[in-house]
Amino acid sequence: MPAGVPAPAALAEEVKSGHVVYHGNAGHLMLKGAHAVLRVRVVAPIEKRLAMLEERLNLSGNEALEYIQRADEERRKWTRYLYGVNWEDPVLYDVVFNLENIEIDQACRSINTLIRTCKCFQFTPECQTELQDLATASRVRANVALNPPTSHLEIEVEAMGGHVAIRGKVTEADERKEVERVALAVPGVTTVNLSELIPSTRV
Repeated sequence: MPAGVPAPAALAEEVKSGHVVYHGNAGHLMLKGAHAVLRVRVVAPIEKRLAMLEERLNLSGNEALEYIQRADEERRKWTRYLYGVNWEDPVLYDVVFNLENIEIDQACRSINTLIRTCKCFQFTPECQTELQDLATASRVRANVALNPPTSHLEIEVEAMGGHVAIRGKVTEADERKEVERVALAVPGVTTVNLSELIPSTRV
């Protein structure tokens, strides 16, 4: 992902053309609201995770266990802080594969079958438009966050075609103009609706 660009914006830019596999944590949370996204979680018994980690990183049993416990806790705290959810909640995923008995290649074939046969995961022109709008909204939100005069603002952005609506609060009148300027500088944005960007008293 490009340096200096917040992950949600960079991810939205990468996937807007479709046919992308994202390997990592919470990618589906960053793309919340986008359809045609197959959300997969892969789990395994602790014994299998330890064996895989010991082999890959040449760690001892205790070192591997500490590594796993630390990584899981960091993921748990990170997703709860950023998205207010428990990343282990199965409801956040379309399918969960347990590698206790299923081999990785078998899981991959099952994923491929789901993508090819389930209509809800087909990447249609409507899905591409949806992801383009998500990418535009993410880019506007990222640019506002990276712009020093507006970096302190907490806003929500919705895009539809070239039209962008921004909600939130500003503490100074000039901030509205700056938000509008930054939003209009994003490629593809033609109009900006600030009717829900309301004044607030700075504490």
